[in-house]
Parts: sequence; structure tokens; C-alpha cells
Amino acid sequence: MESGPLVAIYSRMYQEALQIPAPWFIVDIQIETHDKTEKILIDFDKGAYFECPKCGRKGCKPHDTHPERKRHLDFHDYHCCLEARVPRVICPNCGVVTINVPWGRKHSGFTYEYEMMVLSLASSMPISKVADMIHENFDRIFRIVTYYVNFAVSNSNYSQVYSIATDETSCKRGHKYITLVVDLEKRRIIFATPGKDHTTIDRFKQFLLEHKGDPAKIIEGCCDMSQAFIKGLTENFPNISIIFDKFHVMKMMNEALNKVRRDEQKENNELLKTRMYWLKNRENLKEEEKSRLDILLQMNLKTSRTYRLKLDLQELWKMSDPEAAQKFLKRWFWRATHSRLKIIQEFGWTIKRHWDGILNIVGSRISNGVLEAMNGSVQTLKREARGYRNTENFITMIYLRLGKLTLSEAAGLKQLSNTIGKTV
Repeated sequence: MESGPLVAIYSRMYQEALQIPAPWFIVDIQIETHDKTEKILIDFDKGAYFECPKCGRKGCKPHDTHPERKRHLDFHDYHCCLEARVPRVICPNCGVVTINVPWGRKHSGFTYEYEMMVLSLASSMPISKVADMIHENFDRIFRIVTYYVNFAVSNSNYSQVYSIATDETSCKRGHKYITLVVDLEKRRIIFATPGKDHTTIDRFKQFLLEHKGDPAKIIEGCCDMSQAFIKGLTENFPNISIIFDKFHVMKMMNEALNKVRRDEQKENNELLKTRMYWLKNRENLKEEEKSRLDILLQMNLKTSRTYRLKLDLQELWKMSDPEAAQKFLKRWFWRATHSRLKIIQEFGWTIKRHWDGILNIVGSRISNGVLEAMNGSVQTLKREARGYRNTENFITMIYLRLGKLTLSEAAGLKQLSNTIGKTV
């Protein structure tokens, strides 16, 4: 073991690098070369007084001390930790209480800098990979993430939320779902909860009220055609205008198109293995696939007729004049219900039942791609971790990656913040 002499050479450098304030100072630096560990011993000046962590009273006298160790960022590939005598002080108001050290939060085995590194890595990597990279236990790493995410969510202010979107996504096998609520203007997920019935929207309203939001300010709500979401939004937000976005409507159109293709291919082998030709956007097809699709379109196929109806319906979302959009959708509805294709006729009447909500997108500030991108990001997150057995863990990671949270420790000790999340 090497010790003593290093203090005279490096203590000032370490004191500044670690930003350790008075009355704290480095006593010793102990390095074990055989296992590449570094221990920095910290003490406080004799006669020092401290602030009570509960009431904030200053000038509290130490009562006794106990040793406390926190892992810090590695120095030159050496596993580093800070070890200190942490005093319990006598407070006239609170009794004998343990103080908060300035380099790490209470009840955590890590320094602030170490925790910020974990959050930075976890914002773009699966927790398991983070744990492997820094040689730390998975559960301890996840506790760091959970603490900061929960703190950030509980202190979030949603008073300026006006346009929202709701959607459900699977979180694991067995028809287990969570409902997501997106702030469409800031493109961030602001609420996630288990389930997908109308009570999830009831819970969001309560959450909004607890975070300085106002249900009366919500003027646009984008969702799929689920009666549960429609019921929840209309009952909880008095000024909301329901909008069914392109992503959900075209998803239903593609499902209807695929049903027509499956039925027809039983009698026509030309349609075998052509599923993606009809469902993908043409620009995403390879040249040979485009050629094959063009040949199929020249044939008198029910699938071809349905495909043309799909392409025509997509034009609705390019329109900006509500009156023109109304006329366009009426013509499309007539063609769908007179197509002599039962599946498409049923879909046409589904459009009719949700007429106003579909047309509300025309002239709206809502971007069609926001929900689609968010849902894609959530599914990518799930695949990265190969599914989440614990729904709460999945929700925590959704907030971390897509909530654009400001993660901070605001206990009057050391202010550290890190904005996590990228614009979708």
C-alpha cells in the first residue's frame, strides 16, 4: 500500500477536482496497485459546526461520527471511493441527526458525479449494459435512475400543456399494456400508467392537477378510435377537441387492406408473399418490388382496388382547407361503401362514425408524426431490454428517455442537473 507521501503532492489537486468545500479536507489517499483501487479519506476541521439537514438551522455541534463510503468516478482506471467520518449533530429543534455530505446524497453509495454519469449512460443504453460497463450491480444502478426520475417527475410543472395525445403500448406478453400521454407541443411523454381503459385518463387528470396543470387548458386531444380514450378525454377535459390522427386511421386502413389480400390470395397465387408491397409506402420499396406491384395493379384484383382507396385516403392529410377536406372525405366514403368489398364497406362506416374527429386534424397544429415516432421509440426501448418483467421499471425508462426531464438533486446541498431526452 502507498499512502502518506501522496497527500502532500496530490491533496490540493484532488481537493479542487472533487470540489470538496471547507470544513472538509483530504486526510489521506490510499492506493492498492494489486487490485487497482483508490481510497480518498476525508475528514472535517476540529471545532467545525454544521447545518441541520432537517430544519436548516446553522451552527449545530457534532455529537458523534460514523464512517461512510461512496463510490466515485474512476481515476486512471482505478476503482475510486470517498470515505469520510460523517458527523451526527445536535439540533435544538430536531435532536441528533446525521448531516448531508456535499459530495453525495444520503442513503446512496455513490457520489453525485457518479450518479450523473449513470444517468447520462442510461439515457442512451440499456441498464444491463451500463452495469456491465462500470462493473456495478444492476439493481443498484436502477435505484439511482429511479430516484432521479421520480424526483424529476414529482417536481415537473405542466401548467403550459395545451395539446395532448394518448396511446397504449404493450409492455410485456399476455396483453399487458400501459397508456402514454404526450405533450404534443414539446414532444415529450408527460404521463405513463398501467392499463388502457378510460380510468387511465382519469388518473392523468389527477396527475395534471398535482403538477400545476389545468384540464380546462387542454384544447386538443389526439387518440385512436378507442371508445375508452374518447370517453376519458371528453369527460375529463371540457374544452377538448378530439382528433384521430393519420397514424391510427391509416393503421386501420392497412389492416382492412391486408384482410382483403389474405382472402383473395386463397384464389389467386399471384398475391402470395406480397404483403409488404401493399402496406409499405411506395418510396420504401426496392425497384424489383415496385415493378412487381405495378404488374399486380394492372390486374383486376380486389386488393388493387383497395390499395387505390388507401392511396386516395392518404391525400386527406395533405389538405389545409376544412371545407375541401369535408367534400373530399364524402367522395371517398361513397366509393368505400359502394366498393362491393364487405371489409372496406365496414371500414367506411367506421370512418363515418368518427367523422368529426378525423376532419379535426385539418388546420390543427398537431403533427401526425409525433405519436408514431414516440411509439416507435418506446418499442425500441422495450426491444433493447428484451421486454420488462416489471412494468414500473419500463415506465421509469420511458420517462428517462422520452420525458425530457430535468434531473436534479434539490436538497439545499449540491445542485446538479442534467436534461435527458432528445427531440423526436
